[in-house]
Amino acid sequence: MSTAKNPIVTVNKLKASLEAGLEAQKLLVIGQKLATGTATEKTLITDVEESQISTLFGERSALGCALRAVFEEYDECSGVYFPRLDVIALEDADEAVKASGSITLSASGAGTTVLVDCTLDVNIGGKDVSVACTKDDEILTTVANALAAAINLADLPITATNTDGAVALENNNGGTVGNNTTIKVSGLSKVSASYFLSNIQVEVAEFASGATDPTLTSLLDVAAKIRYQTLNYPYEYGTDLATDFLDSRFNVANAIKDGVAILKMTDAKADILVALALPNSQSLVIFCNKETTDDNFVGGEDLELDYVASARVSAIRALRLTENCNIVNITPAADNAPNDAFGGGHIASLPYFNTPTNSPLQPEGEGWTGDEVTDLETAGGSVMGNNVSGSGVILANVITTYKTDAAGNSDTTWKYLNSVDVMSVSAEYIFTNAKLDFVQSRLTAGNIVRGYNMINERVFIANLQEYYLALANIALVPKSKAALDFFTDSLSIVVNTVTGKITSSADFPIVVQLRQVIVNLKTNFSQSLV
Repeated sequence: MSTAKNPIVTVNKLKASLEAGLEAQKLLVIGQKLATGTATEKTLITDVEESQISTLFGERSALGCALRAVFEEYDECSGVYFPRLDVIALEDADEAVKASGSITLSASGAGTTVLVDCTLDVNIGGKDVSVACTKDDEILTTVANALAAAINLADLPITATNTDGAVALENNNGGTVGNNTTIKVSGLSKVSASYFLSNIQVEVAEFASGATDPTLTSLLDVAAKIRYQTLNYPYEYGTDLATDFLDSRFNVANAIKDGVAILKMTDAKADILVALALPNSQSLVIFCNKETTDDNFVGGEDLELDYVASARVSAIRALRLTENCNIVNITPAADNAPNDAFGGGHIASLPYFNTPTNSPLQPEGEGWTGDEVTDLETAGGSVMGNNVSGSGVILANVITTYKTDAAGNSDTTWKYLNSVDVMSVSAEYIFTNAKLDFVQSRLTAGNIVRGYNMINERVFIANLQEYYLALANIALVPKSKAALDFFTDSLSIVVNTVTGKITSSADFPIVVQLRQVIVNLKTNFSQSLV
């Protein structure tokens, strides 16, 4: 049977004209595993979950402790949107020496037992350890064994062993990463040159002698084709690992591959300033921990292991920039601005300072002075410290190590990590949407013909204006007609129909952070105010 089907009707289903989103955040953490970990050295392990840490890297490895800190920060953000966590594990070098320290307990006077009930409070690497000492407990055995056992139960990459009151502390991984581990014993009384808890004499020996770190040659080759917005590893591995990998990615052709490494170091101020003078990179952030060498407080005044603290900050940055991640618990600004309760590109312009972390409180009266913080920030360093109420640890300004341009002239363009983040997100947004909008376009020096996919200078400008307005709507660039006109008027565009190329440049204003408020109040004794 013949069927007449006129008129012929075809309905094509076309995709909506949606803007392109940003790439999902990826965090790469590098560190040392234990021999018990099943991970293969220097291979890239993607999308690591907390439940895998013990099996892959060893329960109390340096790397395992850093990764648990990452997940501890993730736990502050309930929901389903989280940064992807990738890991590269390293084995100890063959000739590696493990850093070691000690806490030695001995009896004062003729007896060998505790005279009165008391509590021995110790902090190692940011972890509090308390030992209840009961009257008549043997100091060299019962008390010292209890101290070693408590340390071994803490989430630390350290093993404690008691030998007649000398509690030896040895890093579980070899190399220099354990040399600045904090040991702090609280509540001691000083008599002459010695320290006591009741009749228990306590002597602390700082961690030292760790030597020979893993070989890092070609370490990041396995990550060459992947963009990592945030990179973290122990400072002891050197800054070149970060800058060699990331600086060349800051501006690349036909791709967005930039990222930032976040590290932390412990040293005396003078030595830190020397170290900060060497790198000059917008892709590198170094947090600075003040060294302490008191008799019963050695290591760093921030208490926590440096590579654990920097892993926390790395996680926080990745969480902030993850679209739709619930960051209300790590973003004080969310109290006044509901849009800032969720992560995404708009958070790039929100200050890092006052962001809370789960790092342990600094001991009262310790840490950098205000003038020292200024000196460190001027040199390209960042710090963290207690909030004003002493209830938690927060970030101060987060500074990159960028200080001068290629000619050596002082340049503050990339001083603040926020400026790097804003330009990174803006560039990525323009890149991805230009790829989408110009996926198959004709280029003409003439007019656009309706019904054909074409572009000329005027259309190109209109697209750039749309991108600018989209970024203005998420608080990355100023939102006003004057701002848009400023951007448009600064545009310089060259259309080359021989090569099919549009070259443009423009001044691109960005939203910055409120970093200082000055209010001058003039005293007035006026009596006629009613």
